[in-house]
Amino acid sequence: MTQGSDRFQFLDGLRGIAALWVVLLHFHTLINERSTNQFSWVLNQILPHGHIGVNIFFVLSGFVIAYSIRQNIITFPFIARFFIRRSIRLDPPYWAALLILTGLILAGPFFFQRGIEYVPSYQHLFLNAFYIHNFFELKSILPVAWTLALEFQFYFVFVFLLKSVQSLNIQMNHSEFNYSTKYATGLFWFLFILSLMQMSHIGLFLELPGFFLPFWYSFFIGSLLCWAMLSLVSEFQLFLFFTAMLLFYVIGKNEDILITSAVALSIQLCIKKNKLHSYLSSYPFQYLGKISYSLYLTHWCVGTKLISLISYALNTGINEIPASILLIMGTLPSLAVAHIFYHYIEQPCLHWSRKIKFETIFPLQNFRATKEKQGP
Repeated sequence: MTQGSDRFQFLDGLRGIAALWVVLLHFHTLINERSTNQFSWVLNQILPHGHIGVNIFFVLSGFVIAYSIRQNIITFPFIARFFIRRSIRLDPPYWAALLILTGLILAGPFFFQRGIEYVPSYQHLFLNAFYIHNFFELKSILPVAWTLALEFQFYFVFVFLLKSVQSLNIQMNHSEFNYSTKYATGLFWFLFILSLMQMSHIGLFLELPGFFLPFWYSFFIGSLLCWAMLSLVSEFQLFLFFTAMLLFYVIGKNEDILITSAVALSIQLCIKKNKLHSYLSSYPFQYLGKISYSLYLTHWCVGTKLISLISYALNTGINEIPASILLIMGTLPSLAVAHIFYHYIEQPCLHWSRKIKFETIFPLQNFRATKEKQGP
């Protein structure tokens, strides 16, 4: 995540923490299922909350996408380039991890001397590969893929939402980047409140499997953080959206809303302190941030399978191994494989995606100058 020649190191580090936290949650759960040994009190207070990493991912995604297209006028050719670029960046690593895990499933009998419990069909693989399996109420072959499916929907809705706002702004003789018009504000609030209602099961609730709407608020608050930083929306508007989240938490007592609010608030405080470029800037956090996507994709193929193999091989003997040692035995190989996966699969895709250029650029300083002339 960059601004000029600098990186938003706090966001990179936060992404790394989120990925590792999710990984440790999965290993913690599996070890508790396979072993009678207990984790320390401290680990039992931290690791079960790894689902917070998903909330962090969604907020960061909203911020990153809003920042990456902050100066672009959204046209249909732009949308095509946008999705080609995102596909090149994200899809091949996901497909590689999907194929690796499918291969491990098929190879299971050679290691565990038992029949294959489940073999993905070609149709199931196809639907998983294009993030639409949830709509058919099919399980994810790669269990973490449900978040990737939601991310794709977020991107789709977000770019068309901005195109709608920018097109109407042009018709009304506003700047394309004026996201504070009545139309833009009304549209943003409509989707935001509807999302909070869905997440809280309040009022009109639609049970649609795999649908993005319940999680939209967490993605969009990240975009609002970015726009407020860039002065595309006011901080007062941002405050109102924060207030809405807290009100829905009070009414519905949904923990995800409170967690998302806390994540977004931490980013906003970091922005206000001008620390996006310095907090979490040490090498371990930045390294984890760099390989976070690879780690997220591959840990299920490595750590969970390794712990399962140890459990099968030792049977009750696994109880002789301390739980924390099993955690390390799953985590270190996962980090090593993620490192290799990043350098040989993810990083080339990242370089290729950057060759897709966005041509329509609008200098934000022109918009700011216009706002200053018009006054508040």
